[in-house]
Amino acid sequence: MCVAALAWSAPAGAQAPFDVEDVLSYSFASGLVAASSADRIAWIENERGARNVWIASGPSWEGRSLTSFLDDDGQEISSLAFTHDGQSLLFVRGGAPNRQGEVPDPLSTTDEEERAVWVVSVDGGEPRKVIDGGGFAPAPDAPRLAYARGREIFVIDLEEGAEPTRIARIRGSAGSLAWSPDGARLAFVSNRGDHAFVGVVEPGGGQVNYLDPSVARDGSPAWSPDGRRIAFLRTPNERVVHMFAPRREALPFSIRVADVATGEAREIWKADEGVGSAFSGINASNQLFWGAGDRIVFPWEGDGWKHLYSIPAAGGRATLLTPGAFEVQ
Repeated sequence: MCVAALAWSAPAGAQAPFDVEDVLSYSFASGLVAASSADRIAWIENERGARNVWIASGPSWEGRSLTSFLDDDGQEISSLAFTHDGQSLLFVRGGAPNRQGEVPDPLSTTDEEERAVWVVSVDGGEPRKVIDGGGFAPAPDAPRLAYARGREIFVIDLEEGAEPTRIARIRGSAGSLAWSPDGARLAFVSNRGDHAFVGVVEPGGGQVNYLDPSVARDGSPAWSPDGRRIAFLRTPNERVVHMFAPRREALPFSIRVADVATGEAREIWKADEGVGSAFSGINASNQLFWGAGDRIVFPWEGDGWKHLYSIPAAGGRATLLTPGAFEVQ
């Protein structure tokens, strides 16, 4: 009763109650990225359903919007990435297509919505469409990007009016594009249904070299800092995998490191049988990270929780990096 009396006796100038509209209108930030060659960060801001690209630069780090999409139209912004010099930002606008190739159109507009890759200067100005579709890999050495469409891989410069150049046509479908640190080569995954290869091709085209091909599913290529080796995941193919059923165990996955010059690879680590033998990934563009000290970071459910581990690129025991009763996402 005392609490109720105090509540009802609040002064007229007290703060307005917090209602559902306040909750729904609260801005939400996601997709934080940092430029590798400038003191800049960027992120995606969702305010009242309108999604836009924001940026902040040092030393003040004051945020400002680079795009002006004003409507709550349900069109996602994703895959935010800086160009090699930190002077422009690339992003995908539009949701992922369904099996018929149709992209989301929550407002049921009379004009068909599109999914496309856009570029915008960090100094502002109107965003410019680069290519239709989503999924791209910005080059680390020049204003260009690579992208895959079905069985074909393309490279396109970011200057206005540039035309794409096809650098490879492969069997299966291409994906998981990853540039070498110097931009001289491009790694990719050739998905062929019940198996997949990791391949390497030069931006100028030419022969595709596949690294240690097998009947397993290879993926998540990660370059060494010197560009001489590639680490990748190898997951054995299993014919009977029940959809929507939890997978606690499987044929153990492994990590292999290949010499790019020769294509030869060796296993540097393999999951234990039983708990953690089935690979479970994290929400990231790649599942392997080649870091300092020539160590490779990867997710593993070795103790029943999904954690990050690291191993030497030369092989050895996995070191738990995120201990605790929680999961890394």
